[in-house]
Amino acid sequence: MSTQNLENKYLSLVSVLGVHTQSITLQEVADILYCSKRHARNIVLQMQEQGWICWESSAGRSKRSQLRLLMDHDEFNEECLKRLVDKGQIQEAISLVKDDEIKLQSFFSRRFGHSVEKDRHILRVPYYRTLPNLYPGTALRRSEVNLIHQIFNGLTRYNEEKEEVEGDISFYWKQKDSLTWQFYLRQSVYFHNGKLLDSTDVVNSLLRCIRRQPAFSNIKSVKAVDDRSIIIQLYKPSLNLPLLLTDPSAMILPKNHQAMKDFYKYPVGTGAYKVAVNDHNRLHLIAYERYFGYRALLDEIEIITLPAKREDKPNIVMDYFELTANTEQTAWVDNDVRSPRDEQLVENVVEQGAYFILFDHRNSSFKDQSLRAWFEQQLQPCNLLLGLPIEERKYWMIAQSFLPKYWHTVVCNEITPPSEQYFKLGYPKNNHEHYQFAITIKDILAVQGVIIELVALDYDEWESGTIDIDIWLGSVMFSEPKAWNCIKWLLNTPVIRASIMGNDIEKLKALEDSWHSSSDQSADFIAQVLKEMWIRPLFHHWLRLRCSPSAQGVKLNNLGWFDFKSIWLG
Repeated sequence: MSTQNLENKYLSLVSVLGVHTQSITLQEVADILYCSKRHARNIVLQMQEQGWICWESSAGRSKRSQLRLLMDHDEFNEECLKRLVDKGQIQEAISLVKDDEIKLQSFFSRRFGHSVEKDRHILRVPYYRTLPNLYPGTALRRSEVNLIHQIFNGLTRYNEEKEEVEGDISFYWKQKDSLTWQFYLRQSVYFHNGKLLDSTDVVNSLLRCIRRQPAFSNIKSVKAVDDRSIIIQLYKPSLNLPLLLTDPSAMILPKNHQAMKDFYKYPVGTGAYKVAVNDHNRLHLIAYERYFGYRALLDEIEIITLPAKREDKPNIVMDYFELTANTEQTAWVDNDVRSPRDEQLVENVVEQGAYFILFDHRNSSFKDQSLRAWFEQQLQPCNLLLGLPIEERKYWMIAQSFLPKYWHTVVCNEITPPSEQYFKLGYPKNNHEHYQFAITIKDILAVQGVIIELVALDYDEWESGTIDIDIWLGSVMFSEPKAWNCIKWLLNTPVIRASIMGNDIEKLKALEDSWHSSSDQSADFIAQVLKEMWIRPLFHHWLRLRCSPSAQGVKLNNLGWFDFKSIWLG
């Protein structure tokens, strides 16, 4: 008998008998279950094996057996939910409670969080979408970027607390002359498949970056000196090379990674965690025992996918990792409900990034700056806020630049309404806030007689910028150093790079050259880009982390996540 049918039979018994010990015959059990006596015997044996009942049979026709059901209806449903979630059958779990959000929320609040099972510390967190692409150098959202830093290592990494670049796979580097750098590699660095890393893995990984990423265009060549060192030659002097190599796209991959099956889902890195399972239901990370750095304090990380509801409504459970602004965020770092709410740790930080709109240069009408100014005037953030529910507005802060500390907004007094009345607005799908703002933009412009067609895109489609779209809506968050990474994002993201200077190749090249050679003028570069009025920041929003005092080492980074390697729970 299938598990589901057996569960239904148990619920039938509970509804008639309750959880008290009953004196009963096998024939009476068969009558309740509408089956033969022989089949009832098999059902009783299977339930006993599952640990659901206690059955003490008595020999003889006139003897009555003792039956005790060990779980009432709610307890049994909880057990079934646990079994389905453990198997990754989230949709079946939701169907079991018939979309009862309160019941499902109550279950998740107990199920997710930190637990110790067989002396292994496990952190389970719910997430609103799958994470199918963990391939460095491809189109990645901020959650994937954070995960990549758990799975891979680069030559260098950026220490946010010390605000400096430090060694990762490379333990030492030196600048031999203004155009030549030499990096020395650690010994005994192993990939998750057991292969020993050598300089050819590093060379191939960086050459891949040069071919795919405009930000690496200043690198002329990468060559191996021996198994433990490489030489990087530049076209123009740049002191920022060690910082550039901290980029997620510069993570070191096995040189034969393209031959590995489903590498984008099951990547092989050298990081503190390796991927054990990555499917439609969950991403399961396990601490890598041969990691060359400090071993991760959590043994396993399991990110469970909750099926998306309608795009115009938040998911049943939203965790703090995506940090949507429309709900008070509660971290799933620790499920210790004994900690009083007023004793829980709370961290509130403003987003280091922004929601924005971008005008596509391929629409010839946008070459007129006064037209772009008209759209910016209509889509003032204060107007967009009015389209949000009142209780959600407090989570948003009007942006005057891509970073909260800057004020780079440009006002153009000359405005020209559009002569055409139809535009396409593209935004990344699977994000409630993007959809909400897109609808608000559509409604605001409809009042002015402008028709907006909304186009929801997969993230890789959105980032590529190849789809025929007139106005792009998106969001971004920047890791440290924020301003420098903002310029890198502007120059390196295809959809952004194509239009920020109105497709003026000379302006774009001049900005890129200045960025490579500059030591610290990122704020001026951001102001220069926004002065062109092709891209307009709209909002920052507040990020909130709440967890009990037993969670240690939990600190939000600028991507809205934390470093799995460094947290522990008492």
